[in-house]
Parts: sequence; structure tokens; C-alpha cells
Amino acid sequence: MIPRYTLPEMAKIWSREARFEAWYEVELAWLQTLEDNGDVPKGATEKCKGAKINLEKLDEIEKKVRHEVIAFLEMLREQLPPEGKYIHHGLTSSDIMDTGVAIQTKSANEILLKSLDKYIENLLWIAEKTINIPSAGRTHGMHAEPIAFGLRFARFAAAAKRDRKKLKEAMRNNAVGKLAGAVGTYAFYSPDYEQSTLSQVGLNPETVPSQVVSRDRHAELLTTIAVCASNVEQFAIEMRHLQRTEVSEAEEPFTTGQKGSSAMPHKRNPIVGERLTGLARLLRGLSQTAMENVALWHERDISHSSTERFLLPTATATLQYMLERAAIVAKGLNVYEKNIKRNMNQGGGILFTQAALLKMVEKGLSREDAYSIIQELAFKAKEGGNFKELLKADKRVNVLLNEEDINKIFATDKYLKYSSEILKRVKE
Repeated sequence: MIPRYTLPEMAKIWSREARFEAWYEVELAWLQTLEDNGDVPKGATEKCKGAKINLEKLDEIEKKVRHEVIAFLEMLREQLPPEGKYIHHGLTSSDIMDTGVAIQTKSANEILLKSLDKYIENLLWIAEKTINIPSAGRTHGMHAEPIAFGLRFARFAAAAKRDRKKLKEAMRNNAVGKLAGAVGTYAFYSPDYEQSTLSQVGLNPETVPSQVVSRDRHAELLTTIAVCASNVEQFAIEMRHLQRTEVSEAEEPFTTGQKGSSAMPHKRNPIVGERLTGLARLLRGLSQTAMENVALWHERDISHSSTERFLLPTATATLQYMLERAAIVAKGLNVYEKNIKRNMNQGGGILFTQAALLKMVEKGLSREDAYSIIQELAFKAKEGGNFKELLKADKRVNVLLNEEDINKIFATDKYLKYSSEILKRVKE
């Protein structure tokens, strides 16, 4: 995790202490199952509770044994009564490691859902607020046709809601542990023991275990996170474009005392949007690593292990940061209606060329001839003319369209009339 881009609640979930506390939780749940089945003395589990995670001691032991799980177990047993010998009885290292990380991942994913919900809520809020403002729609970075300003936020919210569904499914598929022994055969204890233990910690068993939980599960989660981050990036890039000086239709919040440049006092840069764009690139890269981890040798190797110390903590923490910051931008967005109107009127209304084309075809002109005339006048307007006035002055147009026809061409209501209905789809 990168501290600059990690919020406190996520940092707590992925701390070293939390990692070993999750392992300890699994060990105690397994011991309880053994006790319930009469395999260890009654009261053994209770007597093994209360040990503290001593990182300094654990690190000291690991330097000698060069095995993290063994160091963890020795650190525990030094604090436990004789019943501590039953800790880890019948398990292998990956049993507690994979099950422990599943506990952490489940907690992290629950935080992601809350942050995603906040982001969706704020996108819908700004969409509703601006749904009746006509603005220039753009394709290829160029003016295209009018669009409700708020419709773009509805689109981003719809994408985020799809992300939520995918995240819920990935959460379910990652809420999986494994307590099946060294190569997943249940050689010493039956699958019932595993089910009982996992039920205590809120997880389900791996369908067909090996030594580990299958890594396609992690890959599914990491790719889902990457897609979600990419959709946040789409919002961020739109805000960055709208904040450009020559557009200036919207601007991310700029707080009192904030400064945009060490050299240019006038600068108000879209730094949050730029940051979100960069972090999305990082998360797409992490998803690739997660996919590389799927194919392991036989029942398991540890080529995945080193990367996983980064993957799940960094991916979940970074996405939460992105969602929280994007939500702040959406809620605090400055919208400049005068500039939106100014941009729409560039060229005297060239956004309405399709409406003019269709009207002339309706009046009897061939589509090819109508297209040629409209294109010619639109290009003149782009060079400093006024498209509406050029239409009125052109004799080829005059014979087909009267002033009322031309005025209707430039009405924005037809472009906005279904915007609220579209927004309603997202809310449902």
C-alpha cells in the first residue's frame, strides 16, 4: 500500500498486525472445531485465547527459521499453556494464510462497497442538478450535438452501478477459505471440519482445493477493481477536459488556501482528476499480475506469494481512495452555465446541423444535396460565421425553409426531452 493513497480504515485492515490476527482467528476457529468433535481436551480453545501479536518477537524468530508461518506459531506458543500444542493441528501453512487473507479481503470489499455507494449517490446528485442544462455534446473531442449536461453523470453512475454488481459477485467468489491439508485431500480431518471452521469466520470452502485457494478468484477481484477504476478514470478525464481554459464548463473543488502552481498564481489545476487517472493505470497493471498468478505448478508453488503482499492491499486501498476522492469532486463540482451556453453558441449553432439536414430532406431535397449544402455552411460558420444566419441568407435553403422552420431547428428541447427518463433508469 502507498500511505499517501491509503485511508485509515483500509490501512487498519491490511496492517501486519491484522494479517496475523486473522491467522490467529482461523487457528482458534479450527481448534474449536477439534474441541467440538472431541479431538482435543475440553476447554483447550478458551485456554489458547488471549495471545498477543508480537511483531518484534515474530521477526526475531523468522530470521532464524526463515518461514513466516512457523515463526507465527512459535510466537503464539511461547505465550500459550500446554494446550497450545494443538494449535495448527492437521493444517498446512496455506490453510491459515489463504483463509486469513480471505477474512481481510472480505472486510476490505465491504468498505469498497460503501465508498462505491457514496460515489454513485453523488454522481446521481450532480446529474439531477444539471439534467436540464443544455450543453455541447462532443465526439472525437469536437462539438457534435446538444446534450443535457447532467446526462454524462448519469452515464458514469450507470457504469458505477454495473461495477457494484460485479464487485458483489467477486466478493462472493473470494469469501472462500481452505482447511484441507497439505494438498487438499482432507487426509487427517473430514470436509465437515473445514465447513464448521469456515462457518465460524464467515467464509465458504473452496470447491476443489489444492494446497491453496484457486487464484482465478483473486484475478476476478483484481480485474473487477481495474474495471471500476477505469470507469472512475472516465469520470476524471471528462472533468479534466471540462476544466480546460478554452472549455471551462466545470471545475473540481478548489479549497480556501489551496494553490495550483509555485510559479503561476492564477492556476487552478485538475489535480484530483489527474491523480485518479494515474492510479487507474496502476490498478490495471495490478490486475495483469493477478492473472499471471492463476497458473501455478501442480498443487501449488509460491511464485504468487511475493506479489500478493502488494496486490490485494494495494488494489483495495487504492480503489477506495479513488472512489472517495471522486465522490468529493462530484459533490463539490463547480458548474459554469454561462460558459456552457457560450460554448454551445460557437459558430452560431453548428451543433444543429443534423436537425437542419433532416428538415431539408423532409421538405423534398435529396439527402446528398442537403448534406452538401449544410456542410458548406457549417464550415463557413466554423471560420467565424454564424450558422443560423448563413442558413437564413442562403437561397438554396430559403426556397425550402421559412424563418419558423429555421428557428425550430435550433430549439434544444428535442435533445433534452428524454434526459430525465434516462436518468430515472439509472436510479431504478
